[in-house]
Amino acid sequence: MFWNEASRLWLDIHGPWIRAEDWLSKQSSTSQTVRHCQIGDAVYAQLGRLPWNIPIEGFTHPDPTHKLVRFLGKTWLSDNQMNQQLDLLRKRLKWLPSPHGLKRELVRLEFTQKILQAYHDCADESRPYESARGYRWVRDIGNELMAGIREQIGGFLHVSTEMNMLANHWVAFMVDFKQSCWFYGDSMGIQPQEQTQAALQWWLRQHSLTSFELVSMPCTQQVDGHSCGVLAANALAHHLFPIDIQLLDAKEVDYARMDTLRQVIEHHNALVSSTLSFPMFLTNMN
Repeated sequence: MFWNEASRLWLDIHGPWIRAEDWLSKQSSTSQTVRHCQIGDAVYAQLGRLPWNIPIEGFTHPDPTHKLVRFLGKTWLSDNQMNQQLDLLRKRLKWLPSPHGLKRELVRLEFTQKILQAYHDCADESRPYESARGYRWVRDIGNELMAGIREQIGGFLHVSTEMNMLANHWVAFMVDFKQSCWFYGDSMGIQPQEQTQAALQWWLRQHSLTSFELVSMPCTQQVDGHSCGVLAANALAHHLFPIDIQLLDAKEVDYARMDTLRQVIEHHNALVSSTLSFPMFLTNMN
């Protein structure tokens, strides 16, 4: 039992972090700007002090710290890393006033899946959306938009893009009830799937008599098969804070990954005291 667990730790945790450290070292050595060097040095220093297997504090979906490895390398970001990016944006929304006093909120990843389920179950009126208990959450959000309690909601949508042979793909969206439109930002430059459009338009009709226009959200186009999550987060951040946050250059995606990890660890460290534990980087252990 002990050796099975030890073997798992070595393969599943130590191995990926060895590769992540190599990747981080390479990014730091080939960086072209002082800013990029500073980001790499900051992340390296943070990881040297971070315990390797404690919950990441301050986020809606706590992962153990060793799962942060996904930010370092050519890896697709999973649900939890996307939720961490949403949490960072929520923190910024909390402390920075929105232009024109807009009442904006970022919704959980499950939001769009719930709408798709509601559309599938209720669109033919075989099941009443107005009273279906399983959809109370999205129904309450729609009612609050209709009442003006909220004016904009946004987040990330997980889609499958068979055209580009990507089974997993992240895009950004924002519904603007005040302007009667919804924005969609895709780093592959693809229009929303018909089912997604139909489901969202159906849900909006349950809460408004107005037709909503689909508008393209500016988004940097990816040049690889794994950067969609970083670029979707950047597109949403730029949409929310167009003056403070600019769209990334596609060549800067790796540094954006490192900078996001830096922010996650900073947020975590602000909520916990130092703990005696093994550091994240264990490359000196043989």
